[in-house]
Amino acid sequence: MRNDHAIVRPTAVVLCTFALIAMARGSREQASSSSVVLEATNFRTGFKLREKELLVRLTNDGTVEWDESVRDSKYARRVGTISSQEVEDIRKSLDAIDKRGIRPKMGPYYYVLDVRDELRLRVETAKGGLRFSVKNPWSGLGAAKPVPTEVRLIICEASELRTKMTAEPLPLERLCESGQ
Repeated sequence: MRNDHAIVRPTAVVLCTFALIAMARGSREQASSSSVVLEATNFRTGFKLREKELLVRLTNDGTVEWDESVRDSKYARRVGTISSQEVEDIRKSLDAIDKRGIRPKMGPYYYVLDVRDELRLRVETAKGGLRFSVKNPWSGLGAAKPVPTEVRLIICEASELRTKMTAEPLPLERLCESGQ
């Protein structure tokens, strides 16, 4: 009887270990298949105001997520999809952008009095990942300085995707249409 337990326990431990390893591999493969390609989140602050809004998140599998305003600074997460060809086109556009001039914190690009926006961007390309934030990227009282082309291209790529999913453009028409 004692010998049976001596064999069963180590065997059970080995089987459980293999099962855990297999589960970890499966979840890692699943996570890598839906890794982020492009993400833009806006943080808005002001007098008694703190908001966080996911403007758009695109993953490799074509899943697009965004927050939709439902009432008084409350948001509901929405999900849609785009084709694998569209994902590839966006990926190619992002890969083509020269990211050497992008720093972790950029801006402010517009003067504003009472509310400040900080757009946090995440881009994953074949050339590596990039995370940075842009202060006051859209129109305010006046331009503090021009938005660098490479930053503008990434912001406008996110804006185009958001507009495609919601039919509601971000307040970036002037930035994206005029090339500034």
